[in-house]
Amino acid sequence: MSEIIVFLLQAADGAPREKARLRPPEGEFSHFDGLTAAELGLAFGRDRVIHAGLIAGGLSDQVRYESARLDGLRVNRG
Repeated sequence: MSEIIVFLLQAADGAPREKARLRPPEGEFSHFDGLTAAELGLAFGRDRVIHAGLIAGGLSDQVRYESARLDGLRVNRG
């Protein structure tokens, strides 16, 4: 059974050409590119991560919520 990705994380410092290769699917989909490859890598136990996709469920809901909060903090700071 194949799951559908509903939330895409992409490193802010990833190459634009590579980031453009992953297009959001149609429908309910979210995207976040507010972290560097090194910051995303920390979450996955790697040095660098450029792309990560999350399927529907509790984790994707929580990551979506927290990424929106992070964006809000950065907007309000400056």
